[in-house]
Parts: sequence; structure tokens; C-alpha cells
Amino acid sequence: MQKKENLLGRIVKRNYNNKLESVLEHKDFSEQTKSLLLSMLYKIESAYPDYEKVKKNVETKEEYIENIITTIKNKCGDIQVINPSSPRSAELGNNIFLIDETRKIIKCYPVERKLLYAISKIGKKPLIVNEEKYDVLAKPMSSLINIGSNLNMVEPLRDFNRLFMDNPF
Repeated sequence: MQKKENLLGRIVKRNYNNKLESVLEHKDFSEQTKSLLLSMLYKIESAYPDYEKVKKNVETKEEYIENIITTIKNKCGDIQVINPSSPRSAELGNNIFLIDETRKIIKCYPVERKLLYAISKIGKKPLIVNEEKYDVLAKPMSSLINIGSNLNMVEPLRDFNRLFMDNPF
């Protein structure tokens, strides 16, 4: 039984990698960006089982990864990874990432957690709470819910990444 689950797990991993790679084929991302996204996905796949054990009320790993891939496909026109030592790092100023939602562009240092946060942030809806019912509170409440959702999205990578936990420095 365990062998069948392991085999199925490997096939599912490959399918996600293949699915992300097929999305990336249609994007004009740099090789560094593609590598960072694939690495991020690998770490999420490794960390998600621990995340599911600790946090019981979560979407399945398949749904979680599918949401990330769908956001990259539909909401990310360009992801520009900027090395901190390059002259382009001045574009980010004191930020680790910037998002231009109208042009669907993310500019980010090569940090997987921050890139995942930016992807989550660009994929969120601006108004979640009913504006008619909550009037002036609708926008701040929606913003607060989105911030919590973005932090929740990064949690498997941030808090359950075994590769990072084994070697924190």
C-alpha cells in the first residue's frame, strides 16, 4: 500500500512540474525566474504534508498548487527577478518586491517566500466584503482579509520548509 502511495505521489509531483513548465513555456520569463518558480514548487510539495498535519483545516495540496499555477498563468504577465547586487536593484528601493497590478508585473529579489507572497497578492480580489452591507468598512476589511490570506498562502513555504529548517543560516 505504501509503495502505491509513493508512486502516485511521484507521478503527481511530475504532473505539477510539467504543468508549471507548460505554463512557463508561454511566458517570457528569464531562466532565473523559471528556476526560482520550479524550486518554490518543489519546496512547497515537500513541506505541504507537514503543513496539513499541523493545520487541519486547509485546502488539499493539489488545490493549493493549482491555485498558484493558475495565478501565474492568468495574473502574471511578467515576473522579473532582480539580483540585489545589480544596478536594477534600485528599481525596488527599500522593498523586496513590487507589483504593478495594471500591467501584471512582479519585480522581486530571488527569494522564494517573497515571490510566493507577491504571486498571492497579485491574485487576490480587491473587494471581498459586500460594499453595500459594510459601506466604508468594505475596503479596509477586504484589505485585512487579503493580507491574512497572503500570509496563509506563504505559510507552507515559510514555516514548514524542511530544507530551511535543517539549515537556518
